Amino acid sequence: MAETRSNNSSLTESHNISYSSTKTMDFSSLAKTLSLNLTLKLDHTNYIFWKTQVLTAIEALDLESFINGEKTLPPKFINTLSDSCDISVQQENPDFLNLKKSDKLLMSWNFSTLTQSILGQVTSCKSSCKVWSKIERTYAQRSIARIMQLK
Repeated sequence: MAETRSNNSSLTESHNISYSSTKTMDFSSLAKTLSLNLTLKLDHTNYIFWKTQVLTAIEALDLESFINGEKTLPPKFINTLSDSCDISVQQENPDFLNLKKSDKLLMSWNFSTLTQSILGQVTSCKSSCKVWSKIERTYAQRSIARIMQLK
């Protein structure tokens, strides 16, 4: 039987985070959407149902590029010209920092939708894409086999 959620999977941060040079993500909207009370946490029996509810929330926020590998981190450092002279100075890339924050926020929320035993399988993952891929590799095949068995 699927574990019923007793508390909300929520994100409470409210920041304006730029995740590309042309698009800004409003984290208050992200937090509101991700604070939905999801009815299931992923366990060993409910992958299809879990995936449906989680993917719906991710797609509603247009964040699927974080989990499907399309969104990659830009360089951590960029070269800029110093204000006082024409010397190139290396500084942290704000797009890198903002994308990393966005990914970690999504990853943290995704962790909150997993049972403890499943969470233990993905704690070494360093991005939301890696978490999603590991879960898919582990549970999609089991779900397909189970569907075929039921036919």
